[in-house]
Amino acid sequence: MVKGHGLCIDTANVASITTSYALAQVVTLVSGTAAAITADAGANLEMPSSGRIDKLDVQVLATTGTPATLTGILTWDAAGDNPASAQFTITLVAAMTTASTYIGAVIGDFPFRRPAGVGTAGTIYLFLKTDAGTVTLQIARLHWSEDVGR
Repeated sequence: MVKGHGLCIDTANVASITTSYALAQVVTLVSGTAAAITADAGANLEMPSSGRIDKLDVQVLATTGTPATLTGILTWDAAGDNPASAQFTITLVAAMTTASTYIGAVIGDFPFRRPAGVGTAGTIYLFLKTDAGTVTLQIARLHWSEDVGR
């Protein structure tokens, strides 16, 4: 039984994501803040310190090249030193109506527990790289659930 579920979302576009991970392109995903709630009402609950990652969905704008995939990792810190997930791959498909825009999602379904004293409550970080070209991240939504009764 799910006690709570919500979103962590980006509150700003992140440009110049290329074929390598870069600290300058870290995506900050937040929940339970005024900025998050303004961007998406689904982010009104603060992400708990433990639960399950359900899904990550993204929208990117290709500024050069034609990317087919994004590879990513979630971390508890903006420096990328405390992993919150294994590395994953998102297959991109062209958006239906907007040129050079690509969408994709990856199903997570794995437990998480923020280490004591690491990071910021309600915040998780996303590092992405492309298989080709350069993109600007326009939307990132991390869906989480607090307890699934397992």
